[in-house]
Amino acid sequence: MELPHDVMAVRRDLPEKGLISSVLFDYRDPKGRLFMERLENGAARYAPVREWSRSIGLSFHAPELQSVSLDEIGQIVQHYAKSQPAPPKLALVLSGGGAKCSYQAGAINAIEEKLERTKERFKDIAFDIDMVVGTSGGAVNALPVAMGLTRTAAGREEFKHVWPKLDQRVIIRPSLLVRAMSGLWLALLEAGVLLMLVRWLAASPERHAPVYFSLLMLLTTFQGVMVSLPFTPWRFLGDNHVIHHIWLWFDIAIRVSALPLFIFALAGYYIQRRLSRRGRSMHFKSVPLVMISIAMLVLLPILLLTTIFFFSKTLSGGEGLERILADSFQPLVELSLAGRGLPPLAIPQNTAPAERFKTMSQRIFSDRLFERDLVVTANALEQSHDMLPSDLYFYSWRANNTSIFGTRGINLDDHPDRLIDIIMGSSSVFPIFPPRRLENFPAAGEWVDLVDGGFAHNSPIEAAVLRGATHIILIESTPAGRGERTNLAANTAAAFEHLHKQTQLVDLRSKRYVVIFTLVPKPPHICTVDFTDTLIERSIQNGYLDARGKSSADQTRSTMPSFRKELGEPVFIEITSSSNNR
Repeated sequence: MELPHDVMAVRRDLPEKGLISSVLFDYRDPKGRLFMERLENGAARYAPVREWSRSIGLSFHAPELQSVSLDEIGQIVQHYAKSQPAPPKLALVLSGGGAKCSYQAGAINAIEEKLERTKERFKDIAFDIDMVVGTSGGAVNALPVAMGLTRTAAGREEFKHVWPKLDQRVIIRPSLLVRAMSGLWLALLEAGVLLMLVRWLAASPERHAPVYFSLLMLLTTFQGVMVSLPFTPWRFLGDNHVIHHIWLWFDIAIRVSALPLFIFALAGYYIQRRLSRRGRSMHFKSVPLVMISIAMLVLLPILLLTTIFFFSKTLSGGEGLERILADSFQPLVELSLAGRGLPPLAIPQNTAPAERFKTMSQRIFSDRLFERDLVVTANALEQSHDMLPSDLYFYSWRANNTSIFGTRGINLDDHPDRLIDIIMGSSSVFPIFPPRRLENFPAAGEWVDLVDGGFAHNSPIEAAVLRGATHIILIESTPAGRGERTNLAANTAAAFEHLHKQTQLVDLRSKRYVVIFTLVPKPPHICTVDFTDTLIERSIQNGYLDARGKSSADQTRSTMPSFRKELGEPVFIEITSSSNNR
């Protein structure tokens, strides 16, 4: 069944029918071919398509084969603006994914640059992002976009520096017990390996102890100095995120083990010196060495995993993430205030991050810094009562400030001091980070624990559709595709992925009501907790290049248009024809 790509339907009694016909059917190309063909059997030709789609239950949210560029997206929206009675409403939807959402920062900057050039070229068309919806890490990106900071070159430059500030050594901070267990494991590993090397290299048993304790002191001194220096090692570790994670746990363990192990080495060296003055020496027997090896290889890893899974509520505390978000958001708010000629925040030095959140949130609302509608999604893990649904939409409209989300919607204008707290809750990837508790919320005497908004709406398309978006730019943070299920671990991951997809059906079904342009990162991509500046900077650059459809410096990235166009569900109407009328 073959159908034309472009179709124009005209009423038979339309007064301008003759003019349209002359334009369409009197003009031919240099080879004498018509650009369009008149069809008198429209009903017969399109009726089978309608019946076929109904009979098979056509999945209109399936990925389209056609890709479009930013230029083509602009042309599509401009055509809508010229041909429809109501102006288009363009929504930017930012999915969740932790550190992977750094990809969105580069893509957003590319989109804003294109919008800026388009508005300069077509001054008669009001073409802009009308609303932004974000969840998890996408909520972090949504705030500066909603404030209009990314519209300017200075704002885009400041926004680009937010993600590289997220240092995983500060963000991923396990409990003291977990750090102590990791440090003890590393101490035994280093002590055991060094002892075996000394026994192998030093021929005389009398030389084992002095050489061993001397080398152990040098090793622990070097490690202590290394972790104390104010430098980030990520640029020396390459692009392999596994190496970065190994270094992270190595860094955590060293900070606990270096000093106790140095004291142990110093004490052993002192005892050996005392013994040597009496003509005696310390000897290492094989049995203790074997016992240390067994404890190192078997017992401690088991105790460490037991501690993490049964005696820790989350992998990390939230203090590091809270402090870094406060440090990252404050320059953005200051820049927005300065751009409007408003007084600065004037937050005293050493103010607690929670108080900085409150001050920044209040100024955003009191000074009306939002230039676009904003929606942030989060999930209520626990609450003081069961009145709230688990999936929540926090919104702020510039006009017509009414709820469209029913009981799931909470108006941010009613809680102006909680905005950044809510973004913090939405970006808390549970159980890596703890929930964000909001006291006296949503009413006095109540509380709610907010966690990752991606649990229910990882790509919150529904919010944009309910708000009346006609076109959506969706920036995903996770590459498409599915790995091979070759073992139990892969099958377990696939099972959890399937369960997670079942929670996303509302947003998936919402795609049929709107035109969507989706940008997806190409593999390999960073993972959820890859908070290292080198990996994040590469992710931001890839997002920028992908959105622009440009290749990277090494020429390994495609220059083809990167946005996937999904037109939604077609609407079939009754078509009538008469063979007697032309």
